[in-house]
Amino acid sequence: MHTLRRALLIGLISLALLGCSDDDPLVFEITAQTTTTTAPSDAGIDAGVDDDIVTTTTVFPPVAEDFPRPPADKIVDFRGQAIVEIEIRDNVYDERFFQVDPGTQIVFVNRGANTHNVRPSAEGAFPPISDDAIGSGPQALVLDAPGDYPFYCSIHGTSTRGQTGYVIVGAG
Repeated sequence: MHTLRRALLIGLISLALLGCSDDDPLVFEITAQTTTTTAPSDAGIDAGVDDDIVTTTTVFPPVAEDFPRPPADKIVDFRGQAIVEIEIRDNVYDERFFQVDPGTQIVFVNRGANTHNVRPSAEGAFPPISDDAIGSGPQALVLDAPGDYPFYCSIHGTSTRGQTGYVIVGAG
């Protein structure tokens, strides 16, 4: 009887662990640094053409002049990867300092007990990711413009202290 209970317990634990496998694909929302607006052009309207479209792209600028770059030996190089997962644990980002290629999907996943957000340390460098968004599931940030992007969680720090991070986009 004791052996049967033990086998049943081991089976239940195994099933629970299978459900928490790291092999499960991440499903996430994407916040892009580049915003695109598409509208009919005036030329198309005047010429009577319906499919003449003008696309305007706005890229938020990299801003890091007031924020010192972390030491080179502390920066994790993720260049060459299309998707990078950054875990948020209780009041820290893992990895905190990292480098990616332009267009990489930087996926923030909250694996801690606390609520978190991701905000640019320099206003306007990229659209912030709210605590509500991260609370609802993983969120990806795509930075297209090469440069340095310090970031922080406004719940557990400021732009210069506490829960902070730093991403370098491109060769930098």
